[in-house]
Amino acid sequence: MERVRPGDPVVLYSSLPGVLNGYVSPVLLILLSAWAGWTRGPTLLSTGIGAVGVAFVAIALFDMPLHTVFGREGVVRVCALRRHHLAWTSITAIERVPKRMPLRRVEGRPRRPGGLVAVIGKRKYLLCNRPEGAFEFDALQASVRQWDDAVAIRAGRPPETTVPTNLHRRRR
Repeated sequence: MERVRPGDPVVLYSSLPGVLNGYVSPVLLILLSAWAGWTRGPTLLSTGIGAVGVAFVAIALFDMPLHTVFGREGVVRVCALRRHHLAWTSITAIERVPKRMPLRRVEGRPRRPGGLVAVIGKRKYLLCNRPEGAFEFDALQASVRQWDDAVAIRAGRPPETTVPTNLHRRRR
């Protein structure tokens, strides 16, 4: 795996299952709404479910990052229908999303850390929906220190065994 030098752009990719879930779930709501409207006629409930599905599709298309590029000018979140640029001067911190809560607790297995968010004031912008590899975190931390020393990296370093985001697969 090629290492990134400090100051070089760092790219983090969102997980494919997470991105697909963001698109498929709202489409299922729309299909459920259409089916209910077709079989029983349009009702307030079926129309409401359809409207919620359409809103979630729009949110996923405009605000779910496929990948994020950290560069000298700032952070670029690349979504399906837009590129969102966050300048370093506006970002106050980079943090982790809350840790995933397993459906059932597995004893002896540590929880995986979450992805990264950029904090701008009280608002948080999702940068990556999965944890990055340890070397990706080190490269990101070194590069951010070069680009803008005022940005606090409050995210903890992921374990060495964390799979890098550019592999798009999990070890079994």
